[in-house]
Amino acid sequence: MVPMKPRRLLIPIAAGALLLASGGIATTALAVTSAPPPPVSKLSVKDKANATHWSIQAGLAKGKRVYGDATATYTAVPAALVKAAWIRDADKSKTAKVDPLATFQLGRAADVYVGLDTRAVRPAWLDATWTDAASTEKASGGVTYRLLRKHFAAGMVALGPQGSAKTLKVRQYTIAVVPTTTAANDFSLSVSPASQSVTPGQTATYSVKTGVVSGKPDTVALSASVSSATLTPASVTPGASAVLKVTTKSTDSGTVTITVTGKDSFATHTSSVTLTVGTGGGTTYEAEAPGNTLSGGAKARSCAICSGGGEVGGILGHGKPDALQFNGVMAPADGTYNVTWWYIAGDPNGDTKCGGEPNPPPQGCRPGDLVVNGVSQGIFQFPDTPNWHTLGHLTVRLKLKAGSNTIKISSKTQDVADIDRIVVEA
Repeated sequence: MVPMKPRRLLIPIAAGALLLASGGIATTALAVTSAPPPPVSKLSVKDKANATHWSIQAGLAKGKRVYGDATATYTAVPAALVKAAWIRDADKSKTAKVDPLATFQLGRAADVYVGLDTRAVRPAWLDATWTDAASTEKASGGVTYRLLRKHFAAGMVALGPQGSAKTLKVRQYTIAVVPTTTAANDFSLSVSPASQSVTPGQTATYSVKTGVVSGKPDTVALSASVSSATLTPASVTPGASAVLKVTTKSTDSGTVTITVTGKDSFATHTSSVTLTVGTGGGTTYEAEAPGNTLSGGAKARSCAICSGGGEVGGILGHGKPDALQFNGVMAPADGTYNVTWWYIAGDPNGDTKCGGEPNPPPQGCRPGDLVVNGVSQGIFQFPDTPNWHTLGHLTVRLKLKAGSNTIKISSKTQDVADIDRIVVEA
């Protein structure tokens, strides 16, 4: 009889179980190493009409198709996002209104990047906690996406709708994820306004804000990338603010990017803004900017003829709490400034003169109660525009303090005009 060879018996063993030796004489504990969780998982899209075109992707790179429902491809990807996990979404989702538009799971702490078409209005949910990544993506068709970044802990992330009008030739935002080894003690940094224009020799003033992201970060030391900039104070406790002033020369001209760096013993963060030095002067503040405060029925919406592609409407007055407040309006010194309001207020009878014949008030004009830093400045009359496709403007003189100011518009009586932007100059 030929002796039989012993057979090897493979038995699957659950993680953490014990392997028993023959006769139970000895036991050996299994060391089980778990694979790291995927950076992105559990994608859920609320835009049901286009959900099938969304998918989780790996290895972001030039040449990849941007959308699941369009042929556009990436033509440029910044180094920070090359090989990153990303979500291929649907271009048609740009008009969806559902909020949140999509949710997904982060397996570990990560920076989430949203690339917003530079022609699109920045939606309100992309607020000041989303900082400028100081880089862009590009896609075929000449599309440029401005990258905004926000740090998230492991867990669910919700992204809101872009909400673009169907008539606007803009693309849906892009999404990328870069896992991080975030310090247990972390802070945020943002600078506003995003851009300013001054005449040669003038000083531009920006607001620098910090916040606590996690734990107990140290004092943050601040610095700027241009030699003509001063930061007051030069270091802050996380949660406090500083003022950035950039002094220009009489011979300066052109546009420069200014990067503010904040650093403590745990982390370093940056935020960038632009400054244009030319003959125009004045600083523009968009009504639909996410840092502003909208009350009651006031809403940011798309506007094809407006400077930033958007406006704020729905300030209806009539005893309603509707209001728009511009935050972070900067002034280099205490004083009275020209504030020019750009707006739309189509009169049904074509009357563009306040109180003009044949239409007595309120026809021909829209009232605006203006409040600066909580103090009423009075009621100003905004002459109606000939139609809803023409911008009007009104310049008023308002007292501002040195540094950051708030300017609020509302009405206790008639509807307020739809506001595009304000321009502040001495």
